[in-house]
Amino acid sequence: MSKIKIGVSIVLLCALALFGLWQKTQPAKPTNEVQSKKPVEIEIKEIENQIPQHAITTWQYIRKYHKAPSHFVGGREFKNRERKLPIRNEDGTKPIYREWDIYPKREGVNRGAERLVSLQFEKAWYTPDHYNTFIELTD
Repeated sequence: MSKIKIGVSIVLLCALALFGLWQKTQPAKPTNEVQSKKPVEIEIKEIENQIPQHAITTWQYIRKYHKAPSHFVGGREFKNRERKLPIRNEDGTKPIYREWDIYPKREGVNRGAERLVSLQFEKAWYTPDHYNTFIELTD
């Protein structure tokens, strides 16, 4: 083989190896994903077995300490623009939602689609698909 063919082969093998490593660092996609067809409709599922344990553990930490765990992104206001969560509290006031990651932030790795959205520190919803669907966490 010529030196050019060997060089091209090495470059291709390196690219394939890097792509394989990149795929391993991506968060797993949910297997029981539910897609919303109507963006304005409130779609909240109360199905505990669809909520990963690490999401529940993260929520327990947030409730206890009122902040995201170390190295996690969280606490920013979630605007609920699609109105998939309740638009009024029981007393008629506008709710203030906060969003939280359920995985620690890693340099150079996508944060993934999974999030928690909380109402104060009393209620929370898990979203496996970046705010398309919500599953309410129950005590």
